[in-house]
Amino acid sequence: MKIYHFDEIGAFLYESEASIDPLETERAESTIYLLPSNCTSVSPPEIGQNQVALFSAGLWQTQPDFRGETLYRTSDKEALVVDSVGGIPSGYTNLQPSEFGEWSGSQWISNDEQELLSVKQVKQFEINQKADASLSGITAAYPESERLSWNKQELEARSWLNDQAAKTPLLSGISRSRGIELENLIEKVIIKSDAFAVRSGLVFGCRQMLEEMVETASTVGDVNSIEIVFE
Repeated sequence: MKIYHFDEIGAFLYESEASIDPLETERAESTIYLLPSNCTSVSPPEIGQNQVALFSAGLWQTQPDFRGETLYRTSDKEALVVDSVGGIPSGYTNLQPSEFGEWSGSQWISNDEQELLSVKQVKQFEINQKADASLSGITAAYPESERLSWNKQELEARSWLNDQAAKTPLLSGISRSRGIELENLIEKVIIKSDAFAVRSGLVFGCRQMLEEMVETASTVGDVNSIEIVFE
């Protein structure tokens, strides 16, 4: 004889062959089977997906069962892992939302405008990072304290070129420490300043061009196709 096992809430677990009760069988002179606790000889009904058979008061009942599954609140997409038998609560769905999905009442609908805005923000952040990295490759070899003096160095150098009587306390100190003529140092400062200005202009212009491409892009695909390259 088959018997059907259920757990503490009555949910069907598995079936097995019942063992014969030798004492009762001998006494009754007919086959008597052992029936352990949480078992019944009543067969459970067939169940479908997300259903469970529950045994109660001598009868099987079919109930919705989403235990172990993740539900999503339709108002804010907050996840809830189901731990009890029952249907999907009001305001929840078992349909997984997309990042930019909005609940329509029966399904998640993609919010194209929100997705496009988010993708643009990510792309713009990447552009700015790579622009900074392009210039930092030049400036990284110098300590911050020296980099902060570059504007002062250039200002003194150009002032001296216009008027050799102009005061150059910073450059004069550097020239003495390096043991080179002030005029030679000023020439080096101007050359480096002009070279860095040209490089900065190229990077800034490229960054601004890429920024405009992002701003005018009308689809996510257009944004993703923008290649970020700083020569």
